[in-house]
Amino acid sequence: FLLLVGSNPVETRIPDVHFIFDALARGASLVVIDPSFSPTAAKADAHLRIRPGTDAALALGLCRQVIEDEVWDPDFMRTYTDAPLLVRTDTGVRLREADLVAGGAADRFVAWDEAAGAPVIVGTDRLGFPAGVQPALEVARQIALADGSTVEAKPGFALVREELNRW
Repeated sequence: FLLLVGSNPVETRIPDVHFIFDALARGASLVVIDPSFSPTAAKADAHLRIRPGTDAALALGLCRQVIEDEVWDPDFMRTYTDAPLLVRTDTGVRLREADLVAGGAADRFVAWDEAAGAPVIVGTDRLGFPAGVQPALEVARQIALADGSTVEAKPGFALVREELNRW
């Protein structure tokens, strides 16, 4: 399944468009979301002609439906996205190692390990959770900070879900 939003590779990515045609020849479906009926849309199985400027609303609606229907892949999200990274509810900023440990790095983030029941520090390049770590995606936690105070923090995915549910 190929979904192209607001792009016309038949005219703009001529050297690469053969990859799309190869996939179509192998049975892939192509859906194009674009205000104009472009040459790429002409090759699509379906063309959704949206009004200009409504693509963000469509994307948010799709996200909400994916979450509501529970067809999202939590293992993928834990491994390849920043969805498990904790966000401070008092500032809206990601929780960092420097918040938890005196002299900690400002470029290392924090997730909640469900297996250990404790925060875990992760790097910035690939999340690279150590073996056995089960990053939480949904539950708010009270986290002890280096200065002795505590702060509520939620995984980024929980905040996205809350925001989508507001509408």
